[in-house]
Amino acid sequence: MRKLSELEEARGNYKKALEYINLNYEIYISIFSQENKNKIATLESRQKLLAKDKEIAIKKLSLQQKQKQQWYYIGVIFLYRLLEDCCFIKAGTVKNKPEIAVLNSELDQANNAK
Repeated sequence: MRKLSELEEARGNYKKALEYINLNYEIYISIFSQENKNKIATLESRQKLLAKDKEIAIKKLSLQQKQKQQWYYIGVIFLYRLLEDCCFIKAGTVKNKPEIAVLNSELDQANNAK
């Protein structure tokens, strides 16, 4: 609009140039008014809040994933210990069978006879 006013001024049409200057001023005022500044500030703060909300959601998901992973580790350790205990119990029951004790005593007698 400023260039149009300058053009009209150069042509000698001062009335039209003044209209363009006034229109330019009105547009400038409407763009940079306090109301528009407030709207822009509100939109900016809303955008920042949305970004923070997304960041919090991502951190929550990450924390939940880490907690699941901890439970998996605990489960694996529990199963390993259970299997280990079962093997020791099985080994203990094999050693304590009476047939084995009889065979061991016979083997000791055979060794002593040699």
